[in-house]
Amino acid sequence: MLRSLCCLSRRPDRVRLPDLEQYLFASATRSRALNISGFLAIGETVILDLVEGGGDEVAHLRDALETEGERPDFRVVWEARTPVREFDRWSVARLNPRFTQLLIADAGVKDEAAAIEATAPEDLIDYFQTGAFRSGGAEIRLLSAPLN
Repeated sequence: MLRSLCCLSRRPDRVRLPDLEQYLFASATRSRALNISGFLAIGETVILDLVEGGGDEVAHLRDALETEGERPDFRVVWEARTPVREFDRWSVARLNPRFTQLLIADAGVKDEAAAIEATAPEDLIDYFQTGAFRSGGAEIRLLSAPLN
C-alpha cells in the first residue's frame, strides 16, 4: 500500500537563489532515489511538500526532513494510506499568491500556513492536478498548467 504525506515548514526569511537551487536539486535527487512522486511548492512564507510512495520510503523521507534541521517549524499536516499515486513524478512549483489569498479567505485564518493546514487534502491535491481552486462554487485557474 502506498502512503501519502503532506508536510509544511516555514520558508527561511532570507533564501538566496543559489541556496534555493541547491535545495531543489537535492529534493529532486532524493525523491527519485526513493521512488517518491508528488511536489514541493514554495510559497511566500511556507514550503509545502506533498509526497507519495511506498510506506517505508515515505517514512524515511519524513524522518529525514524532521531531523535535518533545514526546515524551520517542520510539521506533518496529514499522512494517510492511498491505493494509487495521484502524481506520476516529482515536481516543483511556486504557490500562486492568489491561491494562498483564497485559501486564507476560505479558511478564515490570517496566514498562509494556517490556511494550508485548514484545507482538505483532496482540495490541495486537486489544485496541483488541475491548476484550479474551487471557492464559493466558482473555479479559479491559478496555474498555467497542471503539474501532471
